[in-house]
Amino acid sequence: MGRPRSDIAADPVTGKPLASGVSYRGPGQYRARKMVDGRHITKTFPKAALAARWLAEVEVDHRRGVFLDRSEAERLTLGDVIRRYQEEILGVNSEKRGAEKERGHLKIVLEDAVCQIRMARLRPTDLAQYRDRMKALDYAPATTVRRLNLLQTIIQHARREWDVNLAENPAQMVKRPNGADHKRDRIFRDDANSGTAMALSEEQRLLNACDAETNPLLGPIVRFAIATAMRQGEIVGLRWEDIDIRKHTAIVRGAAGTVTKNGDVREIPLLPDALVLLTDLGLRKGGRVFPIDQNVLKMRYRRAVQKAGITNLTFHDLRHIATSRLARIYTNPLDLKRVTGHRDLKSLDRYYHATAADLAIMGGAPATNGLRTLEHRSGGASVPISSDVPAS
Repeated sequence: MGRPRSDIAADPVTGKPLASGVSYRGPGQYRARKMVDGRHITKTFPKAALAARWLAEVEVDHRRGVFLDRSEAERLTLGDVIRRYQEEILGVNSEKRGAEKERGHLKIVLEDAVCQIRMARLRPTDLAQYRDRMKALDYAPATTVRRLNLLQTIIQHARREWDVNLAENPAQMVKRPNGADHKRDRIFRDDANSGTAMALSEEQRLLNACDAETNPLLGPIVRFAIATAMRQGEIVGLRWEDIDIRKHTAIVRGAAGTVTKNGDVREIPLLPDALVLLTDLGLRKGGRVFPIDQNVLKMRYRRAVQKAGITNLTFHDLRHIATSRLARIYTNPLDLKRVTGHRDLKSLDRYYHATAADLAIMGGAPATNGLRTLEHRSGGASVPISSDVPAS
């Protein structure tokens, strides 16, 4: 039969009296217990002197009004907190924007040793070492920043909602790697004018490859992306009910049909290129305009890019290209932001890639390449879509 663990007044090891609030719980176990603001706080130490010292520090901090109950922080590891965040905030039915991507990042983060550290002992240096391990594994700076920012968000949520009291958020103190905020400026290269052996521009090669795909929606989707600057998920989620051909407008709700990536719903103008594409599809009263699974679209687009002999051109790059072209029409950045759905002008700036030649034309210099036409496939024939936008 085990030894009873009732509180006793003397230390059976040394025979000395135990401090008030300290009890012997077994070999190398001294529990310190104190009532603070109507709540019992406890902590176990290997020596009675350490327990007594902790109680004295708690009393001083409480009197100064700076006491933090760190019992949850002592009990939980970073991994425990991440898993709770996954379950409560990023569950399969989560409406949080980007939940699926965050689940993917956290699955990898949980494999690192940093997740074994107790929250009370987690220091900026621990997370800085995790950052360095990601660098050693050749993760892109942007990926490292996303994961550190995600950890910062999770820790802050735990401090605010789950009584995981820390003096500071250690992730907030960690320096982010350089190069993560690099402005991507991938646009179409005009191979026909570059002196290469290619007879067609990069854009036309892409469109030809998309038209050659077995799914007839890929070509129209890519053209629509270039014409509207809509995100991939917004295009897949677009419905005929939200298109007003008479007013030349469309309501954009996002892939799920509720809100966009930025958590809103916006109405955009439909320029001639987009209107002709929609008309050619055959106007309908309801349903999705482009009935294709988003993952299938990603796969087919990547295959078309590869077949076109093009490198490093993502579907999202089409949004950069379209934004730069729309900027020549909507010269007021506030108008442009409303069309593209960017949250602020700083975000919009990352998508606007004007060349020196573009700026010269805007300043009054004559265009050397004439008016831009976008070839559109219609019943096996190609028809020009009117546009006064110069090519990138």
